Amino acid sequence: MDTYRGRTDFNNSQNPPVKAGWTCLVAAWVLFLAPIPGLGMIGWALNLAAFIISIIVMVKGRVGSGVAQMVCSLAVSPIVYFVGLGILGHFLWPRPKIHSLML
Repeated sequence: MDTYRGRTDFNNSQNPPVKAGWTCLVAAWVLFLAPIPGLGMIGWALNLAAFIISIIVMVKGRVGSGVAQMVCSLAVSPIVYFVGLGILGHFLWPRPKIHSLML
């Protein structure tokens, strides 16, 4: 009789979603850098998903990859977000007009 059937093995590291985590992070960073108002909110949702995926990756046994994704999610993403705000501000801020002198 097999008593192991139906149990979940969290130590099985066959398919941790490492690529999914990095894909979510890169997509979030692209949305942060796009100079379109409102896309940053979608980027934060993807960043939260990448953070959760990093926890899943660590539970599945790939601790190094999970920690790297978590650090990028918590430390690099805010930096990229503020760079994106600077890019958006550059496009929205009025530029001074340069008048030429007619002599």
